[in-house]
Amino acid sequence: MVLRAIIHEADVAKTARQNRLSHIRKLLELLAIGHGHYRQHYNAVKSFLRVQANDGDKSRAERVKRALNPHEATALLGVWRNDTSDVGRRNDVMISLLVYADLRRSELIALRWSDINFEDMTITVRRGKGDKERVVAIVDPSEGTVQALQSLRHAQGGSYTHVFPSMTRGRTATWAADTPTVDQTAMRVVSQTAKRAPQ
Repeated sequence: MVLRAIIHEADVAKTARQNRLSHIRKLLELLAIGHGHYRQHYNAVKSFLRVQANDGDKSRAERVKRALNPHEATALLGVWRNDTSDVGRRNDVMISLLVYADLRRSELIALRWSDINFEDMTITVRRGKGDKERVVAIVDPSEGTVQALQSLRHAQGGSYTHVFPSMTRGRTATWAADTPTVDQTAMRVVSQTAKRAPQ
């Protein structure tokens, strides 16, 4: 059935699925009001949607967010630490900042070198959630994150404004234009890191 395909075309959270069902109901109600011959179809489909909503409550749980435990965080942080390629350095810094500075992905990719205070080990987030500015600490007791940042800046030759500029493609990927990388890059790095991390 077409409606079943629309409802289940993506693995979405419970609230998004309920919104989708609600929109379909409203559309059918308008059709039934404006055109009497839609009434019997509306009643039949409304019953179907009610069943789908109830089934969804049982079969689809809300996605649960949780913090990494120390073992998981350590495993992720070690994945790229010894990779001296440009991609390895970038990935290492991305993961370190996500763990030790608690940055969001959008904040991570927008980061500029001028936002980082190496003396205080702090980062100024210029446009955070709600478009508000805030200062966050890099809470890495080993100072490994600061060292990784310095290594990354040195590898870029000090000629880039953005911490994570776009990169060329291929096995020997390196820095390209001085424009921030895209959100999908950060998502891909996190995914690759999780796959490579020891269990």
